[in-house]
Amino acid sequence: MDVYSFKDELELSAWVSVAVGNSIIFVLSILQKVSAAANKIENRLVYFVVSRSYLYLLGFGCVNQWRGIWYLLDIYTGITWQGATGTLLSGACALCCFRCFRSSLASPLVLQLDNDRASMFTLTGRLSSKIAPNPMFALDICLTVFIINNFVVFYWRGMWTLFDLFLVPENTLRSAAYCFTISFTLAIPVLIGQHAVQLVSQKLHENMCLLQIVFEDFFMALAGIVCICHWRGTWLSLDAIFFPNNEELSVWGSHVIGYVGLILLCSFKSSLSCGCAIDKTIHEVEHSIFDLKFFSKFRIQQAATHSFTPATEM
Repeated sequence: MDVYSFKDELELSAWVSVAVGNSIIFVLSILQKVSAAANKIENRLVYFVVSRSYLYLLGFGCVNQWRGIWYLLDIYTGITWQGATGTLLSGACALCCFRCFRSSLASPLVLQLDNDRASMFTLTGRLSSKIAPNPMFALDICLTVFIINNFVVFYWRGMWTLFDLFLVPENTLRSAAYCFTISFTLAIPVLIGQHAVQLVSQKLHENMCLLQIVFEDFFMALAGIVCICHWRGTWLSLDAIFFPNNEELSVWGSHVIGYVGLILLCSFKSSLSCGCAIDKTIHEVEHSIFDLKFFSKFRIQQAATHSFTPATEM
């Protein structure tokens, strides 16, 4: 999009991305039941092509939504520590108030597989309303797509920009290396301590709900830093190493390798930033907060797919 969408008019390009991204996600969210009709396709090859094309379109919408909002914040608030702090705090406060700080998390702490037909075309909403042609469902989709998803971008953009400004800004590779160091260092206590966090959250839920919210959001903020640093480290490394003198070849190579790799690993949904993950489930889930067991999850979902009956689902 940087190369082909109004390259010399950044503001116009950003608004185009906002319109395209939000529209795609909104339409696909509203038409979930229509999209789910693809689950009736019995031919595996045809289903594979249809479902992965759907994921590609949804991914295109997510990237444009993020790109548009991110650039508009750069343009209207400036790339300064004040603007970055403002967007970071506004995003964090909004996510806390909506109780969906988990929506700010991404890979490597989020693993979603593509081999489960039951959830392939499902886009969760904040209000968890039933998919039906009524005002509540429309309100749920609007709240999730246009407000919550965009505040996630606020949060990421604020944190990312602060790293850009203060974490070795004069040396891209060193800055990327420090981001990886932060990511892996924080990932250890986050992953090891998640079970203890669930226990503490359960205790607080029974007695001190407000303290529970503060505790859970602080933990999610630490997890968010893991994700943001990991993405930023990878992003900067690609900018510096992967055909740095040929932008077009660099971005096309990243795009194709990333898409094909995620499709082959049945993990393209892990790259999507849509829908809503509600924080109140932290103390209720029976498994880990960050369920990253790829092979066991793959086998379970594969078995569920084989027993899936489209007629019952629809």
